[in-house]
Amino acid sequence: MRDGNDASVKGWRAASVWRAWSDGRERPFVRRLGVLMLGVLLFMLLKDTVIPQSFHDLTIGSRSAERIYAPKTVLDTKATERARQEAMNNVPDVYKVDDSVTRMQLANLDRIFSDIIVVDGDEALSRDERIERLKRVIPYQLSDPAYATLAATPPETLRTIQYWTKSIVESIMQGGVSEKDLEAARTKVNEQLILAELSAPNRLVIQELARHSIVPNMKLDREKTDENKKAAADAVEPIYIYEGDIVLDYNQVVNAEVLRKLELLGLMQTDKTRPYAGLALLIAFGMGTLDVYFARGRPFVEQTGIKPVLMWMLLFAFGLVTVKGFALFALGTWRDGLYLVPFAFAPIIAAILLSESAAYVLALYLAVAAGIMFNERIGTLLDFRAFFYALASPLVGTWAISGMPSRTRILRAGFSGALGNALVIAALVLIGGDALGWPSGVLLGAEAVFSGLGAAVLTLGLIPFFEAAFGILSPIKLLELSNPNQPLLRKLLLEAPGTYHHSVMVANLAEAAAEAIGADGLLARVGSYYHDIGKTKRPRYFVENQMGEQSPHDRLTPQQSRDIIIDHVFDGVKMLREKRFPQAIIDIAASHHGTTLIKYFYHKAKERNPEVREEDYRYPGPKPKTKEAAIVMIADTVEATLRSMKDPTPQAIQALVERTIKEKIEDGQFDLCDLTMRELDRVREALLVTLSGTFHSRIEYPDVDGTGTTGKDAAAAATPSPARPPAAGDPAAAPVSGGETTKVEGSR
Repeated sequence: MRDGNDASVKGWRAASVWRAWSDGRERPFVRRLGVLMLGVLLFMLLKDTVIPQSFHDLTIGSRSAERIYAPKTVLDTKATERARQEAMNNVPDVYKVDDSVTRMQLANLDRIFSDIIVVDGDEALSRDERIERLKRVIPYQLSDPAYATLAATPPETLRTIQYWTKSIVESIMQGGVSEKDLEAARTKVNEQLILAELSAPNRLVIQELARHSIVPNMKLDREKTDENKKAAADAVEPIYIYEGDIVLDYNQVVNAEVLRKLELLGLMQTDKTRPYAGLALLIAFGMGTLDVYFARGRPFVEQTGIKPVLMWMLLFAFGLVTVKGFALFALGTWRDGLYLVPFAFAPIIAAILLSESAAYVLALYLAVAAGIMFNERIGTLLDFRAFFYALASPLVGTWAISGMPSRTRILRAGFSGALGNALVIAALVLIGGDALGWPSGVLLGAEAVFSGLGAAVLTLGLIPFFEAAFGILSPIKLLELSNPNQPLLRKLLLEAPGTYHHSVMVANLAEAAAEAIGADGLLARVGSYYHDIGKTKRPRYFVENQMGEQSPHDRLTPQQSRDIIIDHVFDGVKMLREKRFPQAIIDIAASHHGTTLIKYFYHKAKERNPEVREEDYRYPGPKPKTKEAAIVMIADTVEATLRSMKDPTPQAIQALVERTIKEKIEDGQFDLCDLTMRELDRVREALLVTLSGTFHSRIEYPDVDGTGTTGKDAAAAATPSPARPPAAGDPAAAPVSGGETTKVEGSR
């Protein structure tokens, strides 16, 4: 017996451990211990793969005993810079014509011929004196025949010689004359003289003056030269050492260039602590997110309607367009495009509009897509660096946005995503053994922050679009609608304060009941706020707003009262549509009475006319089609009826809740929604728990005047209440068939 009992105890303990592991919410310590063990096992399996082979024992002048391949693709910045410098050196200098030199030479010729004319015009000078004078005024050294010709030439002929000389000089210098081409340019003077009908002596003068006047007029165009050099450098493609390239071959002599390439590829390092630390950090991050998933995650459940369409649209729009776009337009290395991608944007939107499960699935798809699109390794399908970086910010951002999303939480999710990005970058740098200096480290950090905050900004900007385009009501929009400063809520508070208080009480009940069955509690709360907004059209016709005044229904027929009571539903729907409220809120307002019977006025009319039909005194519907709308219907009836109870004991409250749910079921009000009996039972329990906190027992006040009346009762008795029969809309008890007592339905 003892052995059997021991076996039973061991089996019970094993089952308890398994239950604790499978339900991490009850035993977080056991769950986290299992995650830690899984992380240790993963580290042991991967530790040898993160340490690259080292060749630090190679020295200059030694010969290689093996062939070394590049394990990854890296940009060879020094080789690229050398190639660009060589391309710049091969670009010839660019010169441009200096027109000012040409103009100066032409002006100099004008001055020379003016002086020659003056000398020739002086009749007091002899021929030899003219020649000597011409040698002084002409700055060039001419031949003796040329001087003799100039000394004996009349002014008209000198003008002709001047014209031809200037024309030839200007024609040749306009084309540009460089130092090295000076003699070639001067030889062109004879070619230009072929067409001139001049004597041989005059041709000689023109030839000598023109040759001396032609000087270099080309100067270096530094701006154009630098532009050409830059264009040549930019045309040089970056030089990469590609994965699989042979860095060092068999029996090859090791030189400084080979060692530089090995260092660049990380094949010369001896420190193993950095890669181990990076792997440990990466695994810790992965195991931490896995723990969060076990604690909060839900299996991805296939849905119907527009929501899966939105999720797949996010997947394809972001995954195939955004990620591919960054991959195609990446600058420099693959990191420059990868680290800027706002990966968390789509998963955060999915978490807000769909569910956490959808966000995690979307994040996984995006990470795989990024790993494939940013892969530059030969012989592999997926780049693990891109995969982990693409997975970091979506997981952290989705975790940060969980709960009650708001604009502040979205920004916090963006910052959290940036932190996750930085963590993964640090791990990847440590694993790769890359040298992370000050400028590159700041740049990577800035890119990580840009990615996280960019996702938050895109989320804030695009959520309203998705809400409008797909008819999805987000928690952020619901929180905006629940603000008391919303115009319709403020109108309800100022014009129908009793209805406002009733709506707040219904909201508390509906939210608790909705959360108890996994429905949208926030939607039920906000829908409750606006379900009776139509009462603001005629607030005094509803008892909660009469403040002790005589009921206006006392002066109306049952048919008129019926129409006014029913109209508050139509008026509410009309007001909500005019204000462009979400359809989910409008549906709750339209169906919060369903097709229930307005009992008080029906029985009142039946007393006058036994032929009255019951169908004429029912709300026109529609019946609730969602769990939230059905819960608001139950909470509305329970809260309104409870107001009319003089002594709401726990037993009376329980009976009221059970009777209300039973009547709604029997009346077929829940035929169009998918509420189950188990869920209705949970709704009943949630309503009772909430009501027990609202209608709790009060302390008994002492007898202060000796009359047997408590202090509170005495204060109440001191204010007489006007005696009047139960009017339409009054929450007093009204007799119905079968001796049952219920609230006046006209009030709701």
